[in-house]
Amino acid sequence: LETRLLAAGVDAPALSDVARELHADASLLSALAALAERAGRVVSLEPDRFVPRAALDAAVALLDARLARGECYAPGAIREALG
Repeated sequence: LETRLLAAGVDAPALSDVARELHADASLLSALAALAERAGRVVSLEPDRFVPRAALDAAVALLDARLARGECYAPGAIREALG
């Protein structure tokens, strides 16, 4: 699971999609993701979507470097800033 999430970075797939890809039990993946979250290795963005902590931290740092604080940006501008 973590290998798949690391490969996706901040473009996190839903756990239900990963379960289908891996032919795995979705509830088992959910439990593994919860354990990884408690250990600080992943962050939950939604109940079914987790991203690696390192990928999220890198994305925030990139946005902080490329966008001005206190401004509003359209989703396309944010995607562009993330590369």
